[in-house]
Amino acid sequence: MRRILIFMGFLALCGCKNTFGFDPEVGIDDDMSDDDGADDDDTLPTTDEDGDGYSPADGDCDDYNPEVHPGVQEVCDGIDNDCDGGVDNNPIDGDWYATDADADGFGAAGTLLMQCSGASNDLDCNDADPTEPVSVDRDDGTPYGTGAIDDPLFVLQDGIDQANECVVAWAGVYEEAINFNGKSIEVRAAEGPLLTTIDASGVTNQPAVTIASGENMNTVLSGFKIVGGQGHVDESEYQWPCSSVDTCIDYYSTHCGSAVYVEGADPTLENVLVEHQSLPAEAVNQQGNYTYYTYSFGGAICFINSAGRGVGLELYNNFADQGGAIYVNPGSSVEISESKLTGNTASDGGAIQVDGGSLAMTNVVSSWNAAAADGGGIIVLDGSLSLTNVTFGGESAINGAAIYLSGTSNSTTQNSIIYGSVAGAGILVDGSSSFTGLYNNVVSHPGGNYSGTTDPTGSQGNISQEPLFVSVSNDGNLFNDDWHLLGSSPSVDAGDPGAPLNDADGTANDQGAYGGPRSDWD
Repeated sequence: MRRILIFMGFLALCGCKNTFGFDPEVGIDDDMSDDDGADDDDTLPTTDEDGDGYSPADGDCDDYNPEVHPGVQEVCDGIDNDCDGGVDNNPIDGDWYATDADADGFGAAGTLLMQCSGASNDLDCNDADPTEPVSVDRDDGTPYGTGAIDDPLFVLQDGIDQANECVVAWAGVYEEAINFNGKSIEVRAAEGPLLTTIDASGVTNQPAVTIASGENMNTVLSGFKIVGGQGHVDESEYQWPCSSVDTCIDYYSTHCGSAVYVEGADPTLENVLVEHQSLPAEAVNQQGNYTYYTYSFGGAICFINSAGRGVGLELYNNFADQGGAIYVNPGSSVEISESKLTGNTASDGGAIQVDGGSLAMTNVVSSWNAAAADGGGIIVLDGSLSLTNVTFGGESAINGAAIYLSGTSNSTTQNSIIYGSVAGAGILVDGSSSFTGLYNNVVSHPGGNYSGTTDPTGSQGNISQEPLFVSVSNDGNLFNDDWHLLGSSPSVDAGDPGAPLNDADGTANDQGAYGGPRSDWD
């Protein structure tokens, strides 16, 4: 810059003319034009030296290269082809790459763009540390791997034990049960639950995944199908004199969470698939002076004293005596969003039991779940339930087909659809429980739409009309239903009209699972 200023000053003093095609010096005709005019063009040149139709004044950043000008497509050549100030950005001959600053083969999260080079994934939780993530590959790894992308470990638990921040698991069936053992790390399946399975079938009396040692909210389990767990098992006994000479002993065995057991930890379970998992049914077996009691909770996931989250869960055809898919205990405050719970069964709480804790659900489909007694969809016992943009459909129970509130429970349900029970009232409220309904559509329940609470239809935005789903039928196939709304549905734009709850396209909130700010989640 100093040399340029000196040179320009020299031109001004000597009266010399420049050859740059523009007139920089005030009061002097110094652009070497033939008009002898002073200050006749103090802007970029308007001539097109390379004949590409653009001059510097039109934004041509290299007027001596006809392949460089505004509007041309960017290619991988180290040149700003389209003159937008970026080199090789969004090139037509590039590929999807992420920034890989530490050159470990893993790209930084959220940086996957059309680029000329980089990592082919964005799975790196720390792009400044080449030792993270730890790579695990069931098919191509070894017990002696370093955990690098080209030298992966074989066992998923070994990856967890080695990692400080994150683990990436490649496709395969991991025949093991895993335990986070207090590590607040991310464990992600790179290729998702259809290709990556944790199978704990060979492990006795354990859940497939245990997160129960104080792991904090930075803990993530993502992208796995989980099968084969037997749940976290608590066993105890009670001795008592059953006669003047005999002592009787009662043995208790409680199973909780076949796939994932969470206790005293606050993880996020993301994009997790659990299907066809069963815990033992409640049973009493007496043998002489010995009586054996068996109980089960949370056929797929068990939350004990947890502030956990579930995002993108798919829980199908699971069973436990209490809470066919999910159990939430009195010390827990759980959030579930953008998830599907279908065909789960239990004695109480076909899909979910909230036992004194709190549960908030947003953008969830709960369909064809069934309870032998109470709460085909959800049963809440002395707990708290918040539902926003939830669809219940085809649920079944003797009492409370979709929602059963018992004891001192409370629920605020808004922008939701509670539709078409196979048996039972849609919403049942007993004891001193309370239900608040806002902008819901509750319809077609053989036991009545509401029981034990005032029917709010016609007030506070509540309606009772056929929702008109895209395709729903009680044909025994749980997976051929489409719970999206037809454009002619009365539930379209019928949710809370407040702008913060608008659908993703900016229109008013649609009732049901596919309405609200995250209406495009499916």
